[in-house]
Amino acid sequence: MEERIINIVRKVLELDNSISNEKIKHENLFALGMTSILAIQVIILIESEFDIVFEDDDLTMDVVETINSIQKIVNKYVVKI
Repeated sequence: MEERIINIVRKVLELDNSISNEKIKHENLFALGMTSILAIQVIILIESEFDIVFEDDDLTMDVVETINSIQKIVNKYVVKI
């Protein structure tokens, strides 16, 4: 799951390979160029990738602040089989 999220963030923020996945994993995404518009794009792609729909109450800027925060909210919605 983490790698899929990192790939989405890398694509939306247009991060090249000079920025490692480890840095993306541990960095505040707003320090890497995340904006409110890009956050919406990340959310839309996450919903599509994991076939989930976030509730409005969960759509806050802190949800897309880090890879870990994104992963936590995705875990809330992904059905574990």
